[in-house]
Amino acid sequence: MFKHLFLTFVFTLLNLLLLGQKTSWSSPEALNGFSVSEIFSTSDSMVYVIKQKEEDKKAIAFDVFDHSLTKQVSAEVATEMDEVNHIALFHDELYVFGVLHHKGEDELVVKKINSNGELNAAKSLLTAKSYGGYHAHFDVSISPNQDYCAIIGSDGYSPDQKEIIHAVLFDTNWVEHHHQEIITTILSQKRCYNAITVNNDGVTYIMKRERKKGADKYYVFCLSESGSENHHELHLKSRNIMDMRFDLDTLGDLYLAGFYAPPYKSLFEGIYIKKINPEGIEQFSKEYLFNENVIDAFHSKKDIKEYGYGLTRFNMSHFGFVNEKNLTLEATHSTREKNKNDGYDYIQNGFVLISLSAKGGFQYATPIVTEQTDEEHKGYWNAHTHVSYKGKDLIYLNLLGDGAKKIKEDLPENAFLYPYQIEVSPNGTTKRTLQNFDVTVKDYAIFNDYKNNSSLPLLIVKSKNKDQYAIGLLEDIHE
Repeated sequence: MFKHLFLTFVFTLLNLLLLGQKTSWSSPEALNGFSVSEIFSTSDSMVYVIKQKEEDKKAIAFDVFDHSLTKQVSAEVATEMDEVNHIALFHDELYVFGVLHHKGEDELVVKKINSNGELNAAKSLLTAKSYGGYHAHFDVSISPNQDYCAIIGSDGYSPDQKEIIHAVLFDTNWVEHHHQEIITTILSQKRCYNAITVNNDGVTYIMKRERKKGADKYYVFCLSESGSENHHELHLKSRNIMDMRFDLDTLGDLYLAGFYAPPYKSLFEGIYIKKINPEGIEQFSKEYLFNENVIDAFHSKKDIKEYGYGLTRFNMSHFGFVNEKNLTLEATHSTREKNKNDGYDYIQNGFVLISLSAKGGFQYATPIVTEQTDEEHKGYWNAHTHVSYKGKDLIYLNLLGDGAKKIKEDLPENAFLYPYQIEVSPNGTTKRTLQNFDVTVKDYAIFNDYKNNSSLPLLIVKSKNKDQYAIGLLEDIHE
């Protein structure tokens, strides 16, 4: 049945590609105090929408949609865990990973969720020590082919102790392939900055950030499927790594990218990109200074004189493959400023999109100014969604406040803010289009504060009162 649904889905999609651009939408769905947090899709294109409560992350609900975005199941889940650590699809089944707090140690467990929202018995995966109120830190990654589940855990903060990273690898039958302890040279820290990803061959990459005054240090640990380990510290030529994100290519190599800054300054002066193979060997490391057009888009001459030739108040917000040959790196300018009403304006001035080749080559850097000023909703609506589809970068956002003052068009039907698409061409030029979504949610705006873990180009809109949402599938891009 699932195979039939998937073939029907693909056939429908191919027909729509010939007919023109279209976004199909689900019916409005009640949120009942929850908010959309993550989206997953199975190999037969069943879509799971995960919902959580801001004030209680242990409370989980989910909706399941078929290929036509018709809801099939809706359920709430009582996790009975001290904290929910991770939610994932593993071998096309939905799992929740959570932590149980015991005296002197924390335990990471996993439970499978069936279609009725019922949990199976918990399976213990990994334990790590806790000390004096400081809990262990766990992270989970599923390989792209869903054949492996990699987990790391670090003991809670303990003064003058070196950090130990516990690493374990499971297959789809939850058979343990290795369980390693990596004793680092890094002193235990109150906040642990570790990240993990695992490729289709079971190679686990662990990215480690060590907080240091003046300039943080970054490391990569590589564990093979059998548990052998290689690692090294990451370096740039003359500047300091400011931030880092990562993605895997189809061969399982690791790509790292981010921004660099001078010592003791939160100033984005340029970008870097690195490629590391499964043996932990750096294939290339390249650095590029920002073009003047990027700096001039966000800084006046006075700003440049005060801060120097770099970007201030920017944060890294996206990195990943657009297709097998190209990657996109993104930084976003967000801030809060006092206004004349004795309140605050929550501002997203815009973002910078940087295109890089899979060989590390620089292609373009495009500044996009949006001036989204949001006082009334405290910045709830002024984020954006980055969609990579058919080899293009697409940005979906609401224009509001200062950014909406020049718009002459009427609001689309049912919308309470202006929904826009920004399409970035392969040479870096942009095209902005007001979106007339055929969605029946009343007083809607694009909702962007969630993670799309699926391979499908999906969008979410939510009602102004935040009590309804609809999920949309982008089915074609006009050429």
